[in-house]
Amino acid sequence: MALVADGERKLEEYKTRETIYLSALVNQEAEMTQLRLGSHECDSWVKMMTLL
Repeated sequence: MALVADGERKLEEYKTRETIYLSALVNQEAEMTQLRLGSHECDSWVKMMTLL
């Protein structure tokens, strides 16, 4: 019975680590998207200013 309880505990720990990892990955992707959009806006602004 102790082996089953230990296995269940390890599974819950794994699921918790997986959730944390996925959350960090989603946050990182959101930050990268914001940086890409900001870079794109900056490039557009520079192009616009060179036309003036």
